[in-house]
Amino acid sequence: MKVELSELKDILGDVFSNSTIPKNIQNLKMGDFEEWDSLGNFNLLLAVEERLSVRFNMEAMASIKSIQDLVIYLESYSA
Repeated sequence: MKVELSELKDILGDVFSNSTIPKNIQNLKMGDFEEWDSLGNFNLLLAVEERLSVRFNMEAMASIKSIQDLVIYLESYSA
């Protein structure tokens, strides 16, 4: 699956609406802003699932902690 960082940036903005999302999100990771804690990460993954019509398995839910992790997972994703 081809992943557009602009789409992920939009999702970040929706999930973390109280935070300022930087222009370059490529190196963002959990903890880079206050809202992105473990619960925020879970909410982010749920939003990605909904918006991009993907499903994360439990292993992926536990291991994805950054935008890079997310992009790597999505690019290898096949339904």
